[in-house]
Amino acid sequence: MTVDERYNEILNLLLKHKKLRSKETAHLLNVSFETIRRDFEALELQGKLKRVHGGAEYIEPKSDVEKNFIERENLYAEEKKEIARKATQFVKEGMSIALDVSTTNTAIARRLTRKFNRLTIITNSLPIIEIVAKITTFTVIVPGGVLYNQERCIIGDVAIEHISKYNIDLFFMSLSGIDMHKGFTDYGMEEVKIKKAFHSHAQTVVAVADHSKFDNVSLIHLGDDCLCGVIITDEQLDENIKEKYTSKYKII
Repeated sequence: MTVDERYNEILNLLLKHKKLRSKETAHLLNVSFETIRRDFEALELQGKLKRVHGGAEYIEPKSDVEKNFIERENLYAEEKKEIARKATQFVKEGMSIALDVSTTNTAIARRLTRKFNRLTIITNSLPIIEIVAKITTFTVIVPGGVLYNQERCIIGDVAIEHISKYNIDLFFMSLSGIDMHKGFTDYGMEEVKIKKAFHSHAQTVVAVADHSKFDNVSLIHLGDDCLCGVIITDEQLDENIKEKYTSKYKII
């Protein structure tokens, strides 16, 4: 387990239990007491928890935006990790990878930092930027534009123009809804524009969505600009639903 994975696991445990004991946490994560103590110190400096005698306590996120993202990131967390594991089979050292803003792609980004040494990551997601920037052998490209704080991402015409300058090997396209008749859908107009820009300049596009996104329709139809024949999902997808969509897509 990497440091980032351990931090994420500690925060997940705090979100669930609100308070952690150092000894119990060290045993649970199979690391030393000193390692957990240093982890608690580092996370306190980041404003993620409060250290107390013998352990650490959960603190409420500073804003509704941050809280909303944390809640979404923890929804179907194991399924997103499974999707991330599957996604790496499409990646090779030296590739350029586009990741749009989503908690599923955040899980993929974490996986990429553990499995690869040399990648170019192009993303408009602030959480993903924070993750991949820690790998000094990665090249991280951040399209300029307008900061959309509500979704912690960069949007706008400047970002779209910036993306158009690159030839992207692989784009992992996240989705809010997949329907047999409506196709791919998402909920944010500006985020959809970024998806279309990534899609237009990628040689290969792979959709990523957990099982809850199937038979679901979000506000905005992605249209023919975002066609994709491959969807990576998790093993919780109902077999009948999977069989239905297999007639139209390759489901992994």
